Amino acid sequence: MLFSLFYLSSLIAYIGYLDRNKKRLLKLSLALFALSLLSKPMAVTLPAALFLLDYFRSRDIGRKEVMEKVPFLILSGTFIFITLNIHYVSGDPPVAHALSLAGCITQAVNGTAFYLVKMFWPVKLSYYYPYWGEHGKISLLTSLPFTRRRFWLFAAIFYSRNTEKRFCSAYYFF
Repeated sequence: MLFSLFYLSSLIAYIGYLDRNKKRLLKLSLALFALSLLSKPMAVTLPAALFLLDYFRSRDIGRKEVMEKVPFLILSGTFIFITLNIHYVSGDPPVAHALSLAGCITQAVNGTAFYLVKMFWPVKLSYYYPYWGEHGKISLLTSLPFTRRRFWLFAAIFYSRNTEKRFCSAYYFF
């Protein structure tokens, strides 16, 4: 939660910088990014998100635009180095090297299928999802009837004239 708060706040501050062109907002975005990195190393993706924001706003990617992201890239690189060094010193093997190519593909397919199912049928949610291993299975076919019912309920609510579309979004969010 803390990571998301700082990450999204950094994005909002950056959008404010793009709209108002005030350096103070860019510095605020950088500070919030640093707090996000301190919360969770996954925040290293923010510089890529900033480049995507520039692209979607049809902003030319020139020297100025790249230079304003250099501090973000330096912070990301520093935290990537620190995280990898901590894992190396502690003896944790990187996950990519712990599995074979077939194991990596199996893990990717299982993870994608698992989260697609949870998106349409969110039952038995937990903060801890066990590692499936190299020959893990997920019961995608057993949840398809429930997924279809939920989809048609979603479609009925979405296209109803009496209900606002925001209700539909809230239904799926919760």
